[in-house]
Amino acid sequence: MRCSLKDTDEHVSESQRSRPYWSVLTDVATEVQTNKYLKIQQLIDFMQRAKRVATKVFSILRQQPGQSIREIASRLHLNRSYVAGYLDALENLGCIESKRIGPAKAYFMKTRGRKS
Repeated sequence: MRCSLKDTDEHVSESQRSRPYWSVLTDVATEVQTNKYLKIQQLIDFMQRAKRVATKVFSILRQQPGQSIREIASRLHLNRSYVAGYLDALENLGCIESKRIGPAKAYFMKTRGRKS
């Protein structure tokens, strides 16, 4: 199933729909003071979608470690740039790690004690 902001969130503006979730999060967090219920619900919805995408990425990397951004995006039916943003965020959080293989990066689940 394709995970799309357009399909799942009626609270998001048209300009936000064309941007990745992680980019929209900053706007949502900044606007919480305006309409607290709507914005808090939007933030909750965002976090739930982010969790679903991360769970799918983890599943892919457990089944087939060493996938490229293109391969992961293809399996998720999402835009490559969008997935690259998620992979960067997950890597910064220490959930996954990457290794450069030629011009591409291969992604793996982070293992304890493994040196980068």
